[in-house]
Amino acid sequence: MALRMTIGVRLGLIGVVAVAAVAGLAVSTVSTFGRATHGVTELLIKQEALSNHQTADMMHDAIRGDVLAARLAKDANERAEALKDFEEHAKTFTESIQSNRALDLPADIRATLDDVETPLAEYLRVGRSQLAAETITEEQFAGFMAAFTALEDRMGKASDTIEQAAKSAAETEFNRLRRANTALVTSAVVASFVVVALTFALARSIVVPLRQCVAFFGRVADGDLSQRLDLKRHDELGELAASANKLADGLGGIVTNIGKAADGVGTAASEMASASEQMSRSATEQTHRVEQIVAAVQEMAASVSEVAGRSSDAVANARESGRKAERGGQVVGNAVSEMHAIDSSVSETARLINELGERSQQIGQIVAVIDDIAAQTNLLALNAAIEAARAGEHGRGFAVVADQVRKLADRTTKATEEIAGSITAIREQTTLSVERMQQGSAQVRKGVEQATAAGTSLGEIVQTTAAVSQMIESIAASAEQQRSAGEEVSRAVNEIAGSSRQTQTAVSQGAQTAQQLAERATELKGLIARFKLAR
Repeated sequence: MALRMTIGVRLGLIGVVAVAAVAGLAVSTVSTFGRATHGVTELLIKQEALSNHQTADMMHDAIRGDVLAARLAKDANERAEALKDFEEHAKTFTESIQSNRALDLPADIRATLDDVETPLAEYLRVGRSQLAAETITEEQFAGFMAAFTALEDRMGKASDTIEQAAKSAAETEFNRLRRANTALVTSAVVASFVVVALTFALARSIVVPLRQCVAFFGRVADGDLSQRLDLKRHDELGELAASANKLADGLGGIVTNIGKAADGVGTAASEMASASEQMSRSATEQTHRVEQIVAAVQEMAASVSEVAGRSSDAVANARESGRKAERGGQVVGNAVSEMHAIDSSVSETARLINELGERSQQIGQIVAVIDDIAAQTNLLALNAAIEAARAGEHGRGFAVVADQVRKLADRTTKATEEIAGSITAIREQTTLSVERMQQGSAQVRKGVEQATAAGTSLGEIVQTTAAVSQMIESIAASAEQQRSAGEEVSRAVNEIAGSSRQTQTAVSQGAQTAQQLAERATELKGLIARFKLAR
C-alpha cells in the first residue's frame, strides 16, 4: 500500500526540517558563544591584569618622583606633602599588585608577580626611610635608585609577560570568533538552501497540479466535458482530480439525458402539431356542415310557416264555399308534398347531426391523445428540472428551459380540458337535437297521414265542410307546432355552430402551443450542442 503523502504531511516535514536546521544553528551558536564567552573572560582578565600592572608601573615612577620631590623640598611642609603623596602612591602600587594576584592568571604571570613582591617591598622601605630623614644624601639616593632599577627590571619582565599573554589571548579569541562566524554563516546558508529547495519542490508539486485543475475547470465551464484529469497522486490534489472527473462524468450524463429528453419533446411536439392540424381541418369541415344544417333548418321553418298560412286560407275558403273543394284538394295535395319534403329535410338534418356527434367523438379521441402527450411532456419537463437541479450552477439554464416546457404542457392540458368540455356540450346538444328532430319527423309523418286522409275524404268536403274546416284548423295548429319545433332546432343548430367555431379556435391554439413547444425543444437542443461529451 502506497504511503499517502498529503500536503499537510509534506508541510509538516518541511517544518520539521526547518526547525531542525534552526535548532542546529541555535546549538552551534550557543556552543560557539559559550566558547567565545570563556575566551573573552580570559581576555578581559588579562586586560585587567595589564591595566593594573600599568597602574602599578605608573605608581613605580610616581614614587620615584615623590622621593625626588622630598630631596628637593625647601621646608618641612613640602617634605610632609611629598610623604603624603608617597603613601598614597605606595598604597595604589600595592593594591594594583594585590589585585593582579587575586585574578585567575596563568602560572607564568603569577611567577613574574611573585618576583615583583620582594623588590617592591624593598623599594617602598628604602623610599619611606629616605622620606622620613631630614636630608637625602647622594649615597642614600643612589641606594634608592638601585632599588628602583631592580624593581623596574622585575616590573618590565612582568609587564612584558602580561602584555604578551593579553595579546596572545586577543589573537586566539579573534581567530576563534572568525572561525565560529564562518561556521555559523556556512551552516545558515546550507540550512536556508535546504529549506528553500524543499519549499520550492513542495510548491511545484502543488502549483503544477492546481494549474491543471484550473485549466480543466475552465474547459468544463466552456462546455468541454470530453477531457479528464490524470493525476495519480495520493493526497488532496489527487482527491480533487478524482472529484473533478466524477463531476465531468455526472454533467456528461445529465447533458446526455437532457438531449434525449429534448429529442422526445421535439418528437411529441411534432406529433401534437400534426394532430392539431388534423383536428383543425376536421373542425373546419364540421363547421361547414353545421352551417349547411342551419340553412336546411331555416328552409324547413319557412316551409312550416308557409303551411300554416295556407292552412288558415284553406279554413277561410272552406267556410266560404264548398265550390272551392277541388282547389282545396290541390292545396291538400301540395300540403302532402310539402310534408314529404319536410320529412326528407328533417331526416337529412338528423343524419347530419348524428354525423356531427360522431365527429365530436373523434375530436374527443384526438383531444385525449393531445392530453396524454401534454402529460408526457410535463413529466419530461419535470425530469429535466430534476436533472438540472442536480447539475447545480451549470444546470440553471436547463432549469429555465424545463420550466418553460412545463408551462407549455400545462397550457396544452388546460386547452384540451376546455376542448373536451366543449365537445361534451356539443354531444349533449347533438343528442337533444336528434331527439327533437325525431319528434319533428314523427309530427311531419303524422301531418302527411292527415293530409292523405284529407285527400281521400276530399269528396266528402263539400258535405262536411265543418269537419274539413276543423281538420284544416288542426293541420294549422300542427304546422304552428312544427314551426316552433323548427325554430328550436334552428337555435340548437346555431349553438352547435358556435361550439364548432370554439372548437376550431381551441384546436388552432393547440397547434400554436405545439409549435411553440417544438421551438423550445429546438432551442434546448441548441443549448445542449454547446457541450462536448466524452466518447
